[in-house]
Amino acid sequence: MATDISSHTKSVYLTAALCNAQLEMPMPVLTQMVIDIATEHANILNIGYARLVTSGAAWVLSRITVDMNRFPHYNESFSITTWIISLNRFYSERAIRFDDEKGNVLGYVRTTWVAIDIKERRPVNLVKLFPEGVPMPDIEMPLAAQVRIPKVEADAGVRSHTFLTSDIDCNRHVNTNRYVEQIINCFDLDYYDAHRIAFFDISFHAEALYGEKVNISHTIENENAVIEITDHNDKLCTSAIINFAER
Repeated sequence: MATDISSHTKSVYLTAALCNAQLEMPMPVLTQMVIDIATEHANILNIGYARLVTSGAAWVLSRITVDMNRFPHYNESFSITTWIISLNRFYSERAIRFDDEKGNVLGYVRTTWVAIDIKERRPVNLVKLFPEGVPMPDIEMPLAAQVRIPKVEADAGVRSHTFLTSDIDCNRHVNTNRYVEQIINCFDLDYYDAHRIAFFDISFHAEALYGEKVNISHTIENENAVIEITDHNDKLCTSAIINFAER
């Protein structure tokens, strides 16, 4: 009997090096694990980098939506499962579920991916790229696709940041997690001691490059935050919302 590769699961142990000050898995680590397991599954399905590069294309993450009941704690083992939800000409959606050792759901993540032509920096038609289609198993995914992220209000707090060598990834633009880190840093340690992230939604609009200075703007009201990262021409690079919950 053929092995079912329509979904992919891996086990993870959360060490101290992967924890934040609250002894939990921080958002940048979660997003990196999401990217890693998506990459692994794409390779298993033969729709990963090795195949795309032969067509001069590469996967690019467009959006990450995170809805967590709780984050894994220090010294905890848990599992991550991923599967493809949809694929059309323009983008593909992928689900990720986090479960504790007893099988209880810790949370869900919904991601949107596009393939771009590496030289032209333009989207590639996914249906033509994968004419054989991709498996989409019938697994529950309660986290729905999200609407457009609202704009930051005019009275937002603003700080600046310059992206340097360690911020740049293999595509020679700013690494996904460097945006996430800048968004997390909009709020101080005392706030995170009193609140946890319940919902996190980030959308990537335009790439930032090495040496680029950006502005990070944010507003927060009733534990709901809106954040934007814009370049020196006020072009929107990244936008996000965070819904916090009291600990």
